[in-house]
Amino acid sequence: MSRTEFVLMALLVSGLTSLFPHVAGAQSASQTSCGWVLTSPRSPPFCDAVAVEIPDCSLAEVGTSAGTANGHFYPSDPCNGTYQCRCTTTTVNCSAAPVASGGNTTVTWSSTNAYNNSCSINFYGSGLPSSGTTASIGPVTSSIDRSVTCNGPGGNPTCPLTITPTAPAATGSITTPNSCTILANQSSCLMNVVWSTSNTTGTVTIKRPYAGNSVFASGASGNSPAAWSPPGTYNLDLYDGSAYLNTGVFTASCTSGTSWNGSICAAPASGSITPNSCTIAANANSCTMSVAWTSSNTSGTVTVQRAYAGNSVFATGISGNNAATWSPPGTYHMDLYDGSTKLGSGADFVVSCTSGTSWNGSICVGPSVNVYFN
Repeated sequence: MSRTEFVLMALLVSGLTSLFPHVAGAQSASQTSCGWVLTSPRSPPFCDAVAVEIPDCSLAEVGTSAGTANGHFYPSDPCNGTYQCRCTTTTVNCSAAPVASGGNTTVTWSSTNAYNNSCSINFYGSGLPSSGTTASIGPVTSSIDRSVTCNGPGGNPTCPLTITPTAPAATGSITTPNSCTILANQSSCLMNVVWSTSNTTGTVTIKRPYAGNSVFASGASGNSPAAWSPPGTYNLDLYDGSAYLNTGVFTASCTSGTSWNGSICAAPASGSITPNSCTIAANANSCTMSVAWTSSNTSGTVTVQRAYAGNSVFATGISGNNAATWSPPGTYHMDLYDGSTKLGSGADFVVSCTSGTSWNGSICVGPSVNVYFN
């Protein structure tokens, strides 16, 4: 009998024994958890180059390199030996995309040796291909369980999934920009710090980076007033535990027309002297006249100085009205000072002899009168 005839006979036998493994001749077969085992002895003539076909299995000869052809197994020694049916293994793998709380995710899966369109995902659908990615699943606000099952000749494996959303990121803000104005002759101004946060997990603090990160306030939200001094720009940083969230910018400035003098927002120093004049009477050597002055926003010692006498001090004080005796006739200039800073242009004080007289070096005298006696 030729090889072809043996093959045809084996195929005929296999077609008649659909409920039993398809074997030829006297070889025996037994079912195991992994398929079928064919054992010797197998009697001629059927053992000569016989073909063996078993559904859903890939036969291999134990200890030999025998192979398959056209879906049939050809033993290298048909009459002797043990042949093991290698069961097909069906596997499935799956994963879910990361998702933040309240967001949507997708499930991706792949399989080996699975029937096409045999996969399913609980709470999603069935008839899915052997690999793929779902449409959006969600919103996911807490942990959910999903599983991917694929059917195949090697079983119906399931890939379980627990999808847990990540906590939403902490956020926070400080109301900004914010500003206040220090009034004239004041040292500080008030400004509120308003903040809010969400999804924080640690202690919320507001820190002063300009003061060694000292804590200004704490709490998930708040509205805290504070005095700000001196003029300048101050940043406040918002933290969730050690995690930086945001920065607020706060600006304090002196009111218009003033400037910081190291202690307060001071207006520019100003002052004035009231000009005056007096008249020396006939045959007198002096007249009396008052020197009146005022000043404001000064920071040093206010002095009235005699410009005509080497800037010697005539009087001191923020304001005053001092009388003095003036001689000889002439114009006398006085200047007002705040410390070493001159205020204004000063004033002239005019001394003159009364009408009809003139200064003779000592007094104001009239013209000479010649008297004749007979």
